[in-house]
Amino acid sequence: MNSNSIPKEMIILFDEHGTPTFNVNRETDFFLGVAVTYKFSDEKHIIEKCRRVFGLQNKKPLKNNLISNNRINEILNILPNLPIQIIITSIKLSGIEFQNVIKLFKDYSNLMREKFRNVRERGLNHILRTFIVEECIFYSIVDYCEKSQEDLLFSIFIDDWSIPKSDLYIYTNFYSRSLETRINNLFDEFNFNFQISVPPINYLKNDTVRKRIIDVITSFISRSFLDIKNNKYSSLPKEKILNIDSNKYLDITDKTKNFITKFM
Repeated sequence: MNSNSIPKEMIILFDEHGTPTFNVNRETDFFLGVAVTYKFSDEKHIIEKCRRVFGLQNKKPLKNNLISNNRINEILNILPNLPIQIIITSIKLSGIEFQNVIKLFKDYSNLMREKFRNVRERGLNHILRTFIVEECIFYSIVDYCEKSQEDLLFSIFIDDWSIPKSDLYIYTNFYSRSLETRINNLFDEFNFNFQISVPPINYLKNDTVRKRIIDVITSFISRSFLDIKNNKYSSLPKEKILNIDSNKYLDITDKTKNFITKFM
């Protein structure tokens, strides 16, 4: 990192949507990760711009079934005017080959957890969540940095989900250090004259403005990934998001499957 510069603070809000299970009674075949990145200095402006439409002043959070079609249209109009980057990652859960690879990895990784760490096993949900969150946040940082070309500090806030107590330190401290090292090494390989820093991960356990913002955007995007027979389904959210150059969508199903296959 350039010793003469003070890195700008960035905020990354992450949320997920869908049920990370292989049971057939899912609302959608997709498990989604959504990351919203913006400059901390822009946060007040973002809050004011989306306060009414996102229901930030309401007593209860506005998300999922509480978002009407009229509200969806308002969100469609406001998102392109917000100074944010949106990265969407997805895993398709219905593929038999993918399911078999994940189940095999679950058995293998749990055997290693018991042998080397003497901790309880992880379920499929924890495994799939790990892949979706790590890929989404990694790409969010790298993509943003390639455009900005400057030293940045990324404060990451992940919507709270069940993490085994034995893994809490890994998720909050080790992952942030590992992420920082991997990305900075990557930048060094390409001779980029900038680096990043990543403090320990934060969790959005309580109802806050940041939690409401990522809840609404994730719920909005999820409508493009529901069963097409669902009356909430619409291709417009995804299309509107991807019409903005800074936003990206990544299907990481095959990448995840191939990584696990090589790992084992």
